[in-house]
Amino acid sequence: MAWLPILMLAQEKERSMRKNDWWIGVSVGVTHSLAENATGDDFIKNVPGVELQLGTFVNRALGFRLSMGMNPQKARPGKAQREGDPEVYDTYYSFNVLTGFADVMVDLTTLFTPRKKYRPTFDVMAFVGGGALESFHFDHEKVKDWEFYPVDCWDKTFWAAHVGFLATYRIKPSWDWVLEGSYTITDGAYDGVVSRVATSGFVKLHTGFVYHFHQRQWNRPGYRPTNGSRIKLATDDDDAWEPSYTEKDRQRVAKERAERLKKAQKENAKRRANKMKT
Repeated sequence: MAWLPILMLAQEKERSMRKNDWWIGVSVGVTHSLAENATGDDFIKNVPGVELQLGTFVNRALGFRLSMGMNPQKARPGKAQREGDPEVYDTYYSFNVLTGFADVMVDLTTLFTPRKKYRPTFDVMAFVGGGALESFHFDHEKVKDWEFYPVDCWDKTFWAAHVGFLATYRIKPSWDWVLEGSYTITDGAYDGVVSRVATSGFVKLHTGFVYHFHQRQWNRPGYRPTNGSRIKLATDDDDAWEPSYTEKDRQRVAKERAERLKKAQKENAKRRANKMKT
C-alpha cells in the first residue's frame, strides 16, 4: 500500500514533466562507524570522503540513481583491550571503504505537497538501495602487533544496503545544493575484525552539488532554448505551467462549470423576480 501513491502518479499524463530529468552530482562528507570495535569513534576523527552520482526520474515522484563513493574510516580495539593495555591498544587504525549502490528514490515533496513547479526550490526525498562494499588499505603498521585483537588487513568485499534522506535546495534552474544522510548495513567483518557480530555498518553525512540536464528536443511542446545551447522545461516557471487533464478530469470540470452556471442563472432569476415585486 505504501507504493500506491507512486503507482497512481506513474499513470498520470503529467509524468512527462519530469521523465527527462537526468542529473549528475558530487558530494563530500564523513562517516561514523557503528562497528563493535568503534563505539568511541566520531565524525571529526574521520577523513572526508567523496561520492559521485548519476540519476534520473521516470515521473514526478519516482527516480533511480547509481552512486560510487570512497569513505575513509577509523576504528579501534574493544574496551577490554584498551583498558588492559592502553599503551598498545588505546589508538585508532584507519582503512578505506569503497561503495557502489543502485537506489530507488521517492520524492516526498511531490507525494505530500501539491505544487505546480517542475522542481521546487526546496525538496525532500527518501531512498533505499543495495550494492557492494570493499574494505582495503588497512593501517597495517598499527595493528600488526595486536595479539589479542587480530585485524585481518587483507582486502575484502561484502554485500551492502543503505537507506536515507536527501534534501535539495534549487540554486539555479539546473543547479541544486544537496544535503544527504544515510545508514549503511553490511557484514560485521567489514572493519577487518572477525567477530561474532553478523552485521555492522556506518552512518554517513554528505553535502554537495547536483547538475540537472535535459534532452535537446527543440521542437517538442513545452521546451524552449536557454543560453543558445541547453533546453529547460517551460514548467520551471509557475506562470508557464499548464496542467495536462485526462478525459475524466475534463468531464468533471465541465460538470462543475455547468452546475455553477445553472446556480448563477437561478440566482439571477430570483433577483429579477424580487425586483419586479418591489
